Formats: sequence, C-alpha cells, structure tokens
Amino acid sequence: IGGTYTLQDALTVTDGITITNGTLDTKSGGNYAISVGGNWSNAGTFTARSGTVTLTSTGPGSTGITPGGSSFYNLTQNGSGGTSILQGALTVTNNLTITAGTLDVKNGSNYAVSVGGNFSNAGTFTARSGTVTLTGTDSDNTLTSGGTTFYNLTQNGSGGTYTMQDALTASN
Repeated sequence: IGGTYTLQDALTVTDGITITNGTLDTKSGGNYAISVGGNWSNAGTFTARSGTVTLTSTGPGSTGITPGGSSFYNLTQNGSGGTSILQGALTVTNNLTITAGTLDVKNGSNYAVSVGGNFSNAGTFTARSGTVTLTGTDSDNTLTSGGTTFYNLTQNGSGGTYTMQDALTASN
C-alpha cells in the first residue's frame, strides 16, 4: 500500500533513495532540496514541484538513476569523480546542471534527455548515441556544453530561445 510522504525540510541521504510504491513529495511552497549519495530508483511517484535533486556520489563505481515515470524540476550532478548512469529516459522540467562528475546516458540504451530550462555542463556529459531535447519556452535559456559532443541535439520549445555559452559540437 502506497502513501504520500511529504518533506518537511531538506533531505540528505548518504546512500540511495528507492521509491517502490506511493509518492515522495518535495512539498508545495517548500520545494525542499534532496541530496542523494547513491542510486535514485523510482517505481512509484516523485513529485518534484520546484525542488532540486543533487546527486553527490564520489565513489569510483557508478550509481544508477531510474526516473520511473516522474520528472525532476532541477537536477544537479555534483559528485567529483562519481558517475551517474541513466536507467531510463530523463526529463528535467527546468535546469540540468553538471558541476562535477559524470552524467552518462548508458551505453547500449542511449536514453533520451529532455531539458526544459538551462543545460549547464562543467563536468562530463556522456551523450553516446542519445538525444538531448531542449524544450524550454522562455526567451532566456542557456546552453553551456562544457565541451560536450552531443550525438543528437534538438530544440523543441515553442517560442523558446537558447543562447550558446560556448562552442557546440554535434556528431550526428
């Protein structure tokens, strides 16, 4: 039986978060941040609202991100030396930020990434043969590739404008 668990404060988990049933809600009006040091596994519902999830794993192994059918509002990869590997398509309705470590779309699966706000990479984004779709509808979105070579990059936001902050390379 699933229930709804609503955050009352920011949440820090040194290992992984697993939502097997029910809902984890960042709280309307609170939009609390979540910091997770291991896997993110969602088979239930994650209600991101305007909250930020920060992936902080710094271990030499990789951690998995299983979004399930839920999207993130803001997602930050900030684990120096850590690698987060997608286990499903990723939707970030606002900003995707890679400040340290690696975000990998997974070899062989090449999961799609959709970003509704800014895409900012100061770490490593491993695009493989995946598609990144920019869906922002604002006139002031930015794309900072950080030297990423995108395989497929699509701008699909009605009325949206993305300003390139550095050189852009696409291999397909």
